[in-house]
Amino acid sequence: MRDDDADGPGRQSPAMPKEQVDPTSVEGLARAAILRLATETAERGAVVPLSEAEVDGFCALLVAGDFAAAEAMMRQLTALRPDYAQIADGLLSLAARRLGRGWEEDSLSFADMSVAISQIFRLNQMFRQRHVPLSRPKGRLALFATLPGQHHNLGLVLAAEAFRRHGWEVDLRLDTAPAEIVALAKRLRPNLVGLTTSRETRNAQLAHLIAELRRLPKPMRIMLGGGEAQHLADSLPKSHIDRVVIDIASALAEI
Repeated sequence: MRDDDADGPGRQSPAMPKEQVDPTSVEGLARAAILRLATETAERGAVVPLSEAEVDGFCALLVAGDFAAAEAMMRQLTALRPDYAQIADGLLSLAARRLGRGWEEDSLSFADMSVAISQIFRLNQMFRQRHVPLSRPKGRLALFATLPGQHHNLGLVLAAEAFRRHGWEVDLRLDTAPAEIVALAKRLRPNLVGLTTSRETRNAQLAHLIAELRRLPKPMRIMLGGGEAQHLADSLPKSHIDRVVIDIASALAEI
């Protein structure tokens, strides 16, 4: 997978889908999410001083789900650079385009992309927080978050994309500590908080987080998804969870 744009790897346009897909489908939302990331990081990014082989190696780490190695590569690239933020954005944009092109050319499966999308969004969040000021956008705001150890983040990434399509501003926080989620909710005052359960989730930790969110002065709707959502909701006071959702469509029906 190579990029042939003469403007250099930090300034190329994201790959466009070769065929139309239902924009509301899982595949359509995944395509839109990776395209959005490629575009947003390209606007902030700089030309990346990496060879084609190194970029391919970075993408391979994302597809393999090796977050630690991908993070280490980004940190090595940006270390002691005054323009570290732009370099990080440039690499993420380039990787997002490269992955999208591999998907379009059928050299990557949807399963490959599911893993890669989760990793690249976690890296984008990690490096974005180092240089993008936190502020509350105008309009309806949703805060979607997963806790540390919740590795299957694709569903929340796609839900965020679906809500954006319906006019919401979304702050997506993956692998985020409960105390940080509470602090973000207190500062951003979202209209909606979306959380998810999974087999890796410690329900007691999630239940404590929900209770802390309910203690905040500004009321907000709390939506809970995932395989253990109903079980957890049944164990909590009825006022703690506004809605248990089973998929993106049921979540959108609540807005």
